[in-house]
Amino acid sequence: ILSTGTIVDDKTLQLVHNFIYEHPVYFMILDPRGIIWNDYFTAAEINEIKTYNLKQLLNISETLQRYMDSYDKNWETVFSLYEYADNQRHSPVTDFDKKWVRKSMMNVSELFLHNQRSNLNDHSEGDLLHGIWRFIY
Repeated sequence: ILSTGTIVDDKTLQLVHNFIYEHPVYFMILDPRGIIWNDYFTAAEINEIKTYNLKQLLNISETLQRYMDSYDKNWETVFSLYEYADNQRHSPVTDFDKKWVRKSMMNVSELFLHNQRSNLNDHSEGDLLHGIWRFIY
């Protein structure tokens, strides 16, 4: 419940009933930066949601940062990025975070293997959620 008395769950349920496609809020993902929420919350309420129980993100290790930086290149093709990721090997026990980055990079690059450009407007919200954002869950 927000300080204005607005119940966030009621507003998210209202959005669910108003949409004919799968929205991230179906999975309890509420990004207060999304312009859709301007129809459900005031600017002050959105700010309250953004700052509620805000957690400081932990710094990642230098080793993981270097590994992630190894993907930050001007790849000739998306396939070369895919191959690079596919050739990386990491222990699922001791290098889980690197394995997750590797898998995420492969999943993202797969979206573009057959077409170097993808028009996001050609995809439903569910397609985007399961295709582009699947590395989140």
